[in-house]
Amino acid sequence: AAASLARRRPMPAGLAIGGVSLLLAAAFLLASFGREAVNYISREDVTVEMAYERDSPPGSAVLFLAPNVPNRMTWRYASKQVWGGSFSPSLTEDPRFRGHALGVSDLGAIESKLRSLGATQTYVMIGPSQTRYVEAFGLLAPGSGEALTTALLASKSFELVARDGQAMLFRMRKAGERPR
Repeated sequence: AAASLARRRPMPAGLAIGGVSLLLAAAFLLASFGREAVNYISREDVTVEMAYERDSPPGSAVLFLAPNVPNRMTWRYASKQVWGGSFSPSLTEDPRFRGHALGVSDLGAIESKLRSLGATQTYVMIGPSQTRYVEAFGLLAPGSGEALTTALLASKSFELVARDGQAMLFRMRKAGERPR
């Protein structure tokens, strides 16, 4: 009996690692269940982000509705203002924009935030991926994305420069610049 115990081989390392990996994959699958709306980045968002990177001048900065956007899509992103955080800055990071429905009354604060960035040109980007993100996490009042989009479209201070479906990129006009 002692001889048969001595002859048992240990479990191969590959089998143990495979078993642990399978258990971890199942746990991660369950942990991410229900987050499809947040994890999905729409084609529209990608198109508008690429338009920003392609068409905005060097030193430009973009303000996002929420930190759920595709960015750094092309080599041109490096010529823009790039912050340490992947999706900064966003309105949800600023306490001035939380706790109420966004709209016309927020445009002055948004313009002030954009001016504080010290960029050559400033933009606001709103898209379906960001809207789903703020709704899923309750970061802004329901309907804030749509209300802010409506306010930006009506404002003389902003110009719609790129659009694909519900994803939009607005350029803030410089002081004294007239609408086209």
